[in-house]
Amino acid sequence: MSGGSNRAQREAQRAEDQRRAQVAQTQSAIERIYSDPAREAEIAQLIDATRGYLSTDLDKQNAKAQRQLKFALARSGQSFGSTEANQRRDLGEAYLKGGLEVERRAQAAGASLRQADQSAKLNLFQLAQSGLDMTTAARQAGESMRSNIDLAKSEATQQGIGDAFGTFGDIYKRSREEKARREQDKQLGVYGPAAYGPFSSGYGYDPRQIGG
Repeated sequence: MSGGSNRAQREAQRAEDQRRAQVAQTQSAIERIYSDPAREAEIAQLIDATRGYLSTDLDKQNAKAQRQLKFALARSGQSFGSTEANQRRDLGEAYLKGGLEVERRAQAAGASLRQADQSAKLNLFQLAQSGLDMTTAARQAGESMRSNIDLAKSEATQQGIGDAFGTFGDIYKRSREEKARREQDKQLGVYGPAAYGPFSSGYGYDPRQIGG
């Protein structure tokens, strides 16, 4: 009786050892897939692509802000003065901040992809414990990696850099509104000192209006 029991225990132990060995082999295969240098190269490519895409967006916004600032200063008669110097300094600072945000977003895209891969790998490790075979694990790992990188690319570029120069757009908008108001005043015949009083700020002083 004891001989049969010992044999059953040995067989059960042998089966468990075989199961553990298969789990270890499957998990090792999964680890090799996710640790492949080619994957790290793909992550680096994602970071570079994200940086390039967002930098292009930032440069376009900067060029637009430069044009708008130039027109706004010209409309208000503030070109070549301290106001222009200050505004261009602020514009340069906004561009530098935008560049930092570009790099932050690019690195975040790479980190997000690495985290997605890590989560997928741990999930496959658990499935291997439940009997997932090596071939199926390799197939699922490949599918997960393709899905993860596609999602990371979409998330990294779907919104662009955002409005990096919103303040300068407001300056341009106000200058257009002021120009439109002045044009309307001209059409109504109420533009200038006669309309706003001899001492009105921004319209000058005409001594001829006092003498008579």
